[in-house]
Amino acid sequence: MGALCDPGRTEPSGNDFRCFEPIEYRAVKSCYAGTDFGPITTLEMTISSPSSKHVGIRSTTIAGLWLAVWLVLPMGSALGAEHWLTGAALRQQFRAPVAQVQWHGTPLRKALRSLSGSQRVAILLDRRVDPDQALDLRLDGLPLGDVLVRIAESAGLAAAPIGSIVYFGPADEVPKLETALEVCRREARQLSDEARRRWLESRALSWDDLAVPRDLLARLAEENHVELAGLDRVPHDLWAAADLPAMTLIDRIGLIAGQFGLMVRFDGSDGRASLVPIPDDVAVVETYAGGRQPEELLRRWAELIPGSRLELVGGKVSVRGLLRDHRKIAASQNPSRESKSEETARAPSGAKRYTLNQARGTLGYLIEELSRRLGLKLKMDREAMEKAGISLTQPVVLSVREATREGLFRALLEPVGCTFRLEGQTLEVQPKPAVTR
Repeated sequence: MGALCDPGRTEPSGNDFRCFEPIEYRAVKSCYAGTDFGPITTLEMTISSPSSKHVGIRSTTIAGLWLAVWLVLPMGSALGAEHWLTGAALRQQFRAPVAQVQWHGTPLRKALRSLSGSQRVAILLDRRVDPDQALDLRLDGLPLGDVLVRIAESAGLAAAPIGSIVYFGPADEVPKLETALEVCRREARQLSDEARRRWLESRALSWDDLAVPRDLLARLAEENHVELAGLDRVPHDLWAAADLPAMTLIDRIGLIAGQFGLMVRFDGSDGRASLVPIPDDVAVVETYAGGRQPEELLRRWAELIPGSRLELVGGKVSVRGLLRDHRKIAASQNPSRESKSEETARAPSGAKRYTLNQARGTLGYLIEELSRRLGLKLKMDREAMEKAGISLTQPVVLSVREATREGLFRALLEPVGCTFRLEGQTLEVQPKPAVTR
């Protein structure tokens, strides 16, 4: 089994670090859709309450849009690109539930390595992340994409699709890095034909043990016949060996330099570039149709993405924000058919009510996801459920309309032989007592 790459560490492990295949970035809006985590909808929830006419909550898993693998393997051996899932096969893998993952005090790098290898999916761990931090996590029957998000959240990190990899990094840096890369891609599309070809052409990348990142960047610039200033901004570091399948030059350079807080900025249409610090306010600017009520649309989006700058321009909404904020807008403009059918729900008097239409997933996933979405502390007697023959990985389809919290969990749990107790913000789940005669 290979180990997850930690480019900032070179302790002799006999392993090297690998990744592959970028996404072809096209128009801006398709870029948002093609690099986002979702949307494989496993839970569509409408919440009604007396104080709010309608609040929609949408829980999505990560769709298979992470088309890469980045692993450390023994020197002198390689699995080859054919080992890794790509395209539709990989997207299907991200939808597939992982029966169970359980770590108790396991180093993050080791946990990601094992998951990466067993699921044939690729992960890059940022050099600024402590790979030996302990991971304590147990998940039952969640889709692989959700498992990766939960790992990141548990470690205080963020996970994002960048180029062709699943990238784990500091929570406050990942959104800036992926936005900076998108800014660079847009700028590259404005270069001369020859310069644009060089920066967007995909090639493999490899280096040996104890490689110096600054030298790697210089080599990339030389091999691709581009001028790259600012290499002195990259501090000395030593990285483990790597053998990466094809990525664009923007992503090859960006993913190395980005781990030092740097990005590529072009100095002219001929493709000359410099490495500069990623600005704290790095942003993508996009203008969206305002529809019939642009003022109302701006108000709603301002609540959806409070960190972005929005303004009305000629009946259109201009948004300056992080790439993840534009993804939120794209998702809000393309709700699922199921959620649209429930938008007319209204809140009766009394407690909050919940509506779900064909929520699908494993039993364990839906119990955990509903608990998390409702802010409940979950206590589940897994051992007793196993003894009672209740499988947490069994597929479940749940539909309720205007249900209370109790009604929501009753509809989910009673048909599979479980009982539950709700006390305040704590949910206890266990098998129904056996009937004695």
